[in-house]
Amino acid sequence: MHAKLLFDVLVESSSPLVTLEISENNLAGWLSRVVREPLDSSSFIQPKMPLKSLRELTLRGNNLNKEDAEDLCYILVHMPELQCLDLSDNAIMDGGIRSLIPYFIWALLKDYPLTDIKLNNCNLSCTGVANLLRSLPPLNTPLNTFSVAENELGSFIAAPLAKFLASPGVRKLNIEDVGLGILGFQQLEDQIPKEMALQYINISKNRGGNKAAYFISKTLLYASNITCIKAGGNIMPPESVEVIYRALKESRDSTTEAEYIALFDEAKETVWIQKFVAELGVVLSIADSIDLYYGNNGEIAQAKDPRSHQCSKHILRRFYLIQEIIDRGDVRICRVLTDANIADLLAKALA
Repeated sequence: MHAKLLFDVLVESSSPLVTLEISENNLAGWLSRVVREPLDSSSFIQPKMPLKSLRELTLRGNNLNKEDAEDLCYILVHMPELQCLDLSDNAIMDGGIRSLIPYFIWALLKDYPLTDIKLNNCNLSCTGVANLLRSLPPLNTPLNTFSVAENELGSFIAAPLAKFLASPGVRKLNIEDVGLGILGFQQLEDQIPKEMALQYINISKNRGGNKAAYFISKTLLYASNITCIKAGGNIMPPESVEVIYRALKESRDSTTEAEYIALFDEAKETVWIQKFVAELGVVLSIADSIDLYYGNNGEIAQAKDPRSHQCSKHILRRFYLIQEIIDRGDVRICRVLTDANIADLLAKALA
């Protein structure tokens, strides 16, 4: 199938496409007849074809090579709303990535930016992926997905990855089986940013040993929204369990601290309103204790007795005013079950 024929069909189609998948075919050379236009052409900004509605393009396993990647660049610019590009299982190599970098820069800065980049098993090297990461423009929001699994990148990819994870970074990162090894995880642990947007990370099959566990512990501490870590095939020794356990415990205690400080602020506001209304003399019952309902056992215990949480000793002493407020009888801290917590109705569903 020639690219010219397929391209003409797409242009003349009256039905705007949103998703297009052409996977597991032998399409090497099929883009070679596409009419090329410069990357600053006005037709890229306002394309007059159904391709402008395309949001997801999947071309997995089509035997595409670096020349095809260069040709593909001249079609991708006709897709201003494209958000997900999957070129996995094509041997485009570093040369193909170099050809696509101008497109990636343009696509990440457009009105509907590219958010998902998947380049698994593309015969990429550390040099090619590092150049791509360094070329990505500064973003206001993190990428949704960046996936370069099953490419032999080696340990030297760790430094560019650590820098990439800094703000705004990425929400889902897949670096399964890229050859990080012990040295790569050590570099990631040393250079990992202290604030990350990560929600999902796959570091499986990298043979990181105990260093993989230490990287996981740092991720748990610095990625506050992390919900999934896949780390199979890293040959972690038994003592790794203790490393990860301590990190899980510390990240849980950090949540207790944040919610305790929020409780402190709400208690202060409640007492101020109580005193103000009492002085007006219009609601006599306002002098009684006011109930504050919370669903976190840790913050309730901390509020009633700060000494009960040794791991929370770093909470500033000024926040312990809430204990005095409780002792005076201004407020009562009451436990509310999740099912009855109307104010936090979606807490469990979203977690």
